[in-house]
Amino acid sequence: MEFTGGRIFSKNGRKDERHFETKDKSRSRKENVTVHLPQVNKRIFPQRNGLTVSRAPSPNRYATFDQRVLAAIRKRHGMALLYSSSEKEHRMSINHVSSFAIVPNTRINNRIVRHDGYEKTDLNENHAPHKHDKRTKIIEKERSKKKENPVTNIPVKLKNFSDKETVLTDTLQSKAIENISCGHQCLGSLYGTLTNPNVNRSKDELLEQAKDFFQQYYTSLKSNDSSEHRKRWDNVVSSVNKTGTYDLTVDELEFGSKQAWRNAPRCIGRIQWANLQIFDARNVKTGQGMFEAICRHIKYATNNGKIRSAITVFKQRTDENHDYRVWNTQLISYAGYKQPDGSIIGDPINVDFTETVTKMGWRGRNGRFDVLPIIVQANGGAPEWFEIPSKLILQVPIKHPKYPKFNELGLKWFCVPAVSNMKFDCGGLEFTASPFNGWYMSTEIACRDFCDKQRYNLLEEIAEALGLDTKSNPAAWKDNAVVETNIAVLHSFQTIGCTLVDQHTASEQFMTFMHNEYKQRGGCPADWVWAVSAWTSLMTKALSKRIKCTILFATETGKAEKFANTLHKIFRQTFNSRILKVESYNVLEELRSEQLVLFVASTFGNGDPPENGKTFAKALPTAKDRSTQKNSMHLAVARRNSTYQNGSMNGRNSWLGHLKFSVFGLGSRAYPKFCEFGHFIDKTMETLGASRIHVIGEGDELSGQEISFRDWAKNVYQVSCNYFKVGNKQGLNDAADVLAKSDMTWCPDRFRVIDIPRSKRLPLSQELSKVFGKNVSKCRLKGRVNLGDRHYSRQTILARIDIREDSDAMGYNPGDHVLLFSNNHPDLVNGIIKHLKDVTASDSIQLQYNTSEDVKVNQTGNQNYWNDYGRFPSCSLKDLLGRYLDITTPPSQEFLSILSGLAARQEDKQRIKRIAENTSVYEDWKSHGMPNILDLLRDYPSLQVTPAFLISQLPLLLPRYYSISSALDAAPGEVHVTVAVVEYQTPGRQKISFGETYLYFGCRHMIADNIYKNEIQQCENESILTRCYFAYSREQGMKKTYVQDLIQRNGTDVFRLIVKDNGHFYICGSIQMASDVKQMLRYVIQTIGRLSDSQLDHYMDKMKDENRLHEDIFGLAVRLKKR
Repeated sequence: MEFTGGRIFSKNGRKDERHFETKDKSRSRKENVTVHLPQVNKRIFPQRNGLTVSRAPSPNRYATFDQRVLAAIRKRHGMALLYSSSEKEHRMSINHVSSFAIVPNTRINNRIVRHDGYEKTDLNENHAPHKHDKRTKIIEKERSKKKENPVTNIPVKLKNFSDKETVLTDTLQSKAIENISCGHQCLGSLYGTLTNPNVNRSKDELLEQAKDFFQQYYTSLKSNDSSEHRKRWDNVVSSVNKTGTYDLTVDELEFGSKQAWRNAPRCIGRIQWANLQIFDARNVKTGQGMFEAICRHIKYATNNGKIRSAITVFKQRTDENHDYRVWNTQLISYAGYKQPDGSIIGDPINVDFTETVTKMGWRGRNGRFDVLPIIVQANGGAPEWFEIPSKLILQVPIKHPKYPKFNELGLKWFCVPAVSNMKFDCGGLEFTASPFNGWYMSTEIACRDFCDKQRYNLLEEIAEALGLDTKSNPAAWKDNAVVETNIAVLHSFQTIGCTLVDQHTASEQFMTFMHNEYKQRGGCPADWVWAVSAWTSLMTKALSKRIKCTILFATETGKAEKFANTLHKIFRQTFNSRILKVESYNVLEELRSEQLVLFVASTFGNGDPPENGKTFAKALPTAKDRSTQKNSMHLAVARRNSTYQNGSMNGRNSWLGHLKFSVFGLGSRAYPKFCEFGHFIDKTMETLGASRIHVIGEGDELSGQEISFRDWAKNVYQVSCNYFKVGNKQGLNDAADVLAKSDMTWCPDRFRVIDIPRSKRLPLSQELSKVFGKNVSKCRLKGRVNLGDRHYSRQTILARIDIREDSDAMGYNPGDHVLLFSNNHPDLVNGIIKHLKDVTASDSIQLQYNTSEDVKVNQTGNQNYWNDYGRFPSCSLKDLLGRYLDITTPPSQEFLSILSGLAARQEDKQRIKRIAENTSVYEDWKSHGMPNILDLLRDYPSLQVTPAFLISQLPLLLPRYYSISSALDAAPGEVHVTVAVVEYQTPGRQKISFGETYLYFGCRHMIADNIYKNEIQQCENESILTRCYFAYSREQGMKKTYVQDLIQRNGTDVFRLIVKDNGHFYICGSIQMASDVKQMLRYVIQTIGRLSDSQLDHYMDKMKDENRLHEDIFGLAVRLKKR
C-alpha cells in the first residue's frame, strides 16, 4: 500500500476535504480516499479512526527496509498496537500485552471528539453511543475483518544498508495473536496511530488478551503454567464473568507498562525501557486527585533537570461513560492566541485548546510562552482545569554561544516532554489516561517546535538574527539557520545541566538496542519512518539544496511531453527539477513558492490550448486575485521589511516578482495564431509579475521544430545556470549531450522485439482508448456520398457513421468534432515489411526497452533489465504498422538524423544526413512528393532498418479531427462528416423559437461547387433560413464575388443582427477566407457604429467572451512546390 498525497490541514475553522490516491500493490488498482476534516486546527486523518496527521521524519540514516519488508513488518507488528513476546521456545500470542497508542482528545466547539470519534454534545453531559448506531457497526465489521486474516509464521529479513552486510531475521512478529494491518491507507506518516475503538470488548475478547498477557508475565518470572499462574488465571476468569473486567496487581501493571515502552515502534529512546517509573493512580476518583497525581509526576520527572522517564496510570475503562481523560496533548505546553488579523501569538498547534480552556475560565497573558493549564476529566464527569505551579515547570532560556542577536529573540522551552493523550492497552484492559514522559532530543525542539511552519515558524526570524541572507538560495540559509538553532538548544540545555540527547547519539543507542532485542527476542518492532531523527533531512531534503525548477507541459499529441522530458533530463543535472502536466498543477497553491518555471506548451487548432491545458488556461490569469483574496489575513501581518528577490510587497510586480520563467511554444504556421497558447502563457506570467529568464521559443511542426527546441533548451539552461550561479562547464557539456542523445534515442542494444504468447486481445476500441487516452467507440460506416459533380476534380464526400451501438458515449452537439482512427493502406504496410530485416512472423510481438546502464552487457543476459516499452498493445507487426504508427507523414529531421546511421553505404548516409541537418534542403525534400517511410526505404536501399527501430522511433498515427455536419434531431443515431467542405448546423428542436438566420455561401462555381444547394433551398423554403446569399469567384460571365463582398454590401443588416440584436456570427472555411471575412465584419461594425479602434477591439473581445463569435477553419498543412 502506497500513500500518495500530502499533509492534511483544516483551514480557518471550516470543514474541508482532500482527495488522496492510494495504490494497493497487491490488487494493482487505484482508489480515491476522501478525507473529511472537522472544524479544528489539529491535523486530522479520517475521523472515524480518530487519527492525527503529522509530517513523518526522513528514512533512517542507519538502516532501512525495502518496501516489501516494511509492509510485512507493519502488517504483523501493526502501527497501532505494540507487541511483546515471551522467551519460551514455543509460540505464544502476544498482541495486547501492553500497548501505547496515541489518542487525540480534540476539542470541537462544545463537543469533545474522543479517540474513537464519538461526540459528547455538552461539557457536562455524557451521552453514550447507541449500541446499534452506524459507528458501532463499522467497528464490529473492522474487527471481524481482522479475525479473518490470521498472523502468518513467515520470518521477515531486515538488511542494514549502512554496512551492506548485516541481515537480521525477525521471528517475533509470528508470535502475535492478531494481525493488525494498515488497511487501505498506509499509516506511516500519521502522528497518531490506529487505536482500539471506543467500544467495550466482549468478555471473550478480553479473556483472549488477558490470557496472552499472563502467559508473558509468568514467563518473565520463569513460572509459566505454574500453580500460581493457574490460580491467578482462574481469578481473572471469575472476575470477568461476574463484573466484565478485572484489576492488575501493581507488579503486573509495572511489567505491562515497561513492555509497552519496550515495544513502541516509533520511539527511538527505548534503550532505557527497564528504568521506567510507574505511578499507580488507579485509586484516584476526582479531578483534583488526578491533578495532584500529575503534579507528582512532573516533579519526579523534572528532577532538577536530570530527567527521569515515568508513567502515571489512572483507572481503566469500565464503560464508555466513566473514562478518565487528560485533555492536553502534553502535560506541559504553550498556549496559542489567535489574533483578529489572523496571526498567532504562541504555539499554533494549541490554538483550539487555548480557546477551549479560555471559555472554561482560564485567562492567559497573551504571551509567546504561556504554559497552559491541565484539563482533566474524572470518571466521565465534567472536565476541570488546573493551573500548574510555576515552581514545577523547569524552562530553559535558549541562547547561542556565538550570536548575541540570537539571544535577543527571547526563546525558551520546557524540559519534560510528557505526552498525555495516550491510551495504555494492557492485558485487554484500556487505561484511557496514562501520561508518559521520556526526554527531549535536540532536533525535536530546534527543527520541529521552533522551525516547522505549522509550529512557531521562526526560521526566517532566526536567520535574520544570525545575519544570513534570506534573499539568496533558500536551501542554504534555511539549513544554516536550523543548524545554528540546534547548536543553541544543545548549548542551552547543557549550560543548566538539563538532560538532552543529540540525534546522533540517539540513533546509535537505538541501533544497539535493536541488535540486543534481536538476540533476546528475535525481533524489534520498529516503524522506520518514525524511529529516526528529524534531522536527517534538515529542513530540506538533500536534493532540495538545489534551486527548484518546475517544468510544466501541455500536449495534445505527446510532442510537448517528449520535449519536456528532455528538458527535465537537462535541468535535473544541476537543479532540483520536477516535471508535471499542467492539469496536475495547482496554480493557486504552488506557483507562488516556485523559483524557476519552464513551460512547454502546444497550441491546438486556431490558437486554443490542448485539452489538458484548458483548466490551466482559465486558472492562470486569475491566480493573483484568488491568492490575494485567500491570503489577505496572512498578508496583513507580514513584516514590513519582507521583500522578494526582484520586487517589493508594495510593487506592481510583487506577487511573482521573485519568479523566473521561460516558455517554449509548439504550433504550426499553417494557422494564423501560431503558438498562441505559448504566447498566452508568456504574456500572462509577465502580467503576474514574473520575469523572463529567456525569451519565448517557437517550434513549427512544418519546419525544424526539433532544432528550434534544441537551441532554446540549451540557451535557457545556460542562462538559468548563470543567473542562479549554479553548474559548471561540465554541466553545459552534459546538457548538450542530453540534447544530442536522450535516453530513448535509438540504440540497437537498447531496444528489442520479442515474440510473446498470444493473450486474449481487447477489443480494438479499448486498445485505442488505452494508447491515446480517449474514449473510443466502434462504429459502422453507413454510407458515403459524393456531394460534388462526379466529373469535377474537386470532390467532397459525405460520410454517414452509425453510432446507435454506443449512442450514450457518442452524444454530441452540432459543431463538435469527431476523431476518426484511420488505417494505413495495406500495400504501404506490406511494402515496408519487405524492406525490413529481422522480421518475425509472430502475430503477437512486444517491444522491450533495456533499462541497464551497460546495455551491451545485458543485451541477452539478465532479463530483469528488459521491460515492456508500454506504448502499444501486444499485436502483430502488421497491426502496429497498419493501425498505430504514422508511416505516411514525411519523417522529421530528428528521425532522419538517426536513420542516417543505419545506412550501410556512405553515399546514402551522407545524403540523408544533409537533409536532416539543412532545414532549407529538408523543406524542399519534404514538399516534393511528400515522401513517406516506404519511399525512404526504396530511395536508400542500403538502410538496415529493423522492426524495433520503427516501432520505437516512429510517431503515433494520430486520429483525424473532423467537424460534425449533422444533428441528432435531424439524423438520429448517426454522425455525418463532410470531408473538404465543412458545414455548421444549429440544433433544430421543436418549441424553440429562432431569430433571423442569414447564410452567406461562397464557392468557385455555381453548379460544381454548390454541393448543398438542395438542402439550403429546402431550409429557405421552410423558413429555417431567413435569407441566403451566394458568392461565386470563378463563374464565367459573372464578376468575382467573395463572401466579404456580400457582407459589406449588406452591412446595415449585419450590423443590426450582430450589434443591436446581439446575434451570433459563424465562420467556416479556409484560413484566408476566415481572416478576410472577420476583417470585413470589423470594418462594418466600426464604420456603421462609428467606433474608435480601441472601442472596436473591446467590442470584438466582448463577442468572444459572450461566445457569439464562432470559427471553424482549416488550413493547408504542407507547402507544395509550384509546378
